[in-house]
Amino acid sequence: MKNLRLKIGGTVIMFILSMSFLLSCKGQIKQQANSLSIVFFQCQRYASPECADKFFKAFPSDFSEFLAIYGYSDKFGPGPNYDASKDQIDYFFKISSRIKPERFSKKVINICIGGYWDADAVNYLQVGVQDYFCKNSTVVLRLISNLQESQSAKFWCFILDGPVFDNDNYERIKKVLSNYPVQRKIFIDMAKKIRNKS
Repeated sequence: MKNLRLKIGGTVIMFILSMSFLLSCKGQIKQQANSLSIVFFQCQRYASPECADKFFKAFPSDFSEFLAIYGYSDKFGPGPNYDASKDQIDYFFKISSRIKPERFSKKVINICIGGYWDADAVNYLQVGVQDYFCKNSTVVLRLISNLQESQSAKFWCFILDGPVFDNDNYERIKKVLSNYPVQRKIFIDMAKKIRNKS
């Protein structure tokens, strides 16, 4: 009987700790989303390098954060900034010229790794990344080339993923990769996988 009470007590404690952790994470996401909205509003009123830097720092650093803030879940509904996603994501790419290219590119790459296509906010992000890459390919490719092949493949997967394979985008990026044979091969291999999936 004593062992049963210990097991039940241990299970209850684990459940409480797990719930506390989940609520803490959810609270952090709401706080980050709120911070993004406040800074975005300030930047619309007073465009400055400092404001752009604050927004950049507040913007999600990886795909799971991005989804939690801007995404839509069938189970949980919209993220806290779902309705503002288009404007805030457009602004993120707009300020890219105010942030050091290597710093901005690192954040973009980190968000893309592990990402996958989805409608709305993820689609806005993907389009922004594709355009950003084509305008800043030298910096992005230098950084991607330093990653493990599996990581750079995940970046290319995000760039290419979608409900229908975008051949125009594929050709546009493949052309940019002509002087980067290793990345070009990874890109082409990933394109084949995604085409077969579609």
